[in-house]
Amino acid sequence: MALDWDNQAARSAKLKALADYYHQPDFTAFKMLGADVMAPTKTGGKQKLIINSHSNANVFAGYSPESFLTQLMSKGFAEGSFPEIYLMACKVGEASQNNSIITNFARDLKRLLVGHGITAKLYAPRGILTYSLERKQASGQTYYTVTEMFIKAPERNYPLDEGMLLIT
Repeated sequence: MALDWDNQAARSAKLKALADYYHQPDFTAFKMLGADVMAPTKTGGKQKLIINSHSNANVFAGYSPESFLTQLMSKGFAEGSFPEIYLMACKVGEASQNNSIITNFARDLKRLLVGHGITAKLYAPRGILTYSLERKQASGQTYYTVTEMFIKAPERNYPLDEGMLLIT
């Protein structure tokens, strides 16, 4: 799922890179999703939910954790919809090297999920999700390819798989 941001060509390249990395068939804009598309009967509980947007430590796509969960539930999201959820955005899971940051968007969302009986694993980047883009031209069209994805944190840059934290 993709929430709006970036110019279309750059957004498409980033979403394709995430789809390839996580072996997912495609991404769909949130506003294009049907009312029950995230219901457990529709997802079969087998796919990962990967959500990409702009964020900071307190909001994701402009939503508080409460309003974000409400948005997901408006699409049928419930226990059993997805075994894993990946918040692919800057700072939503911000943590220091010793994991001393007590609250952030991802931890607040995890508390809400648990409160609603949703046991999906929740992952978020410990720092700034960073893409290196290469701009290309073909047939008069500009397009981009992602050459690298990593999580930038104060102590170092993490490869994507190391920079994603399981939120507990």
